[in-house]
Amino acid sequence: MRNLPVTLNAGESYEFEILVKPHFQVDEPFIGPISLNCEMDDKFIFLLQEKEVIKPNIISPPPLLDISIKNLRPPLIGQTFPLEILIENNSEGDALELNINIEFPKELKVMRGTTKKQVYSLSSNDNITWEINLKPLEAGDYIIKMDISFKDPDQNLIEEKKTFPLSIKL
Repeated sequence: MRNLPVTLNAGESYEFEILVKPHFQVDEPFIGPISLNCEMDDKFIFLLQEKEVIKPNIISPPPLLDISIKNLRPPLIGQTFPLEILIENNSEGDALELNINIEFPKELKVMRGTTKKQVYSLSSNDNITWEINLKPLEAGDYIIKMDISFKDPDQNLIEEKKTFPLSIKL
């Protein structure tokens, strides 16, 4: 890549790479028109003009969330234990206006914490965790349901439903 200005010699060909940094408007982004003025010896002046306007179709990388739960202590009947919820954004796109709703079976009583979470933005390669204290009322194999909704950077709504098994032993 050559830096400008450059001395041009007759009979030689030159190639220049020019980096254009556009400012994309939200509604109708465009690049152009482009105009280059060239001057040689104050005598020869020419204008290179690209009148075509390029309208790029910009698509943001989609966010992808990985969700997991973990017992921080063994769950025992009649005893409160902490359950950790981890939400990771291991993708290139940001997740915006994230809403999470967790539904526990009636045999798992929520003692402390919230079953609904709202997050303004979960950036690429970022994560959030929170704890909910649960008290199992009886032994059994249960399903924890989670509804997740968020928007990608292009404001498309993404909705997911997840289920997690949880076993309570005697």
